[in-house]
Amino acid sequence: MQRVQEPEYMDLTEEAEAYGQADFSEVNKAFVNRLFSLPLDAESPAAAKTLVQHHAGNESALLQEEFYRSLLAAYTVEEVKEQLATAGLSGLTVAQVTNRHLDVFGNVTA
Repeated sequence: MQRVQEPEYMDLTEEAEAYGQADFSEVNKAFVNRLFSLPLDAESPAAAKTLVQHHAGNESALLQEEFYRSLLAAYTVEEVKEQLATAGLSGLTVAQVTNRHLDVFGNVTA
């Protein structure tokens, strides 16, 4: 699937309000329990839509669209490993921890 990068900012009042009203307690708790978490690449746009419906089906249309775009922009485990190697960072492990997240952890050595 071709990655579609997204900006990492909210420039619409509606985006900020939607995020402010959403319940992220489950994902926030999981994030705190891990050192570093990144969205995991969906295999296809259809797979991304399925993930959105399963994990954010009760959220606003705006948040569903934001989540969908995030999945389309996300990197695969192998891409993150390649990026770390290119940056000369060793000692880090990249692991898929859910069907939509990966963790990067370990001790950085250069």
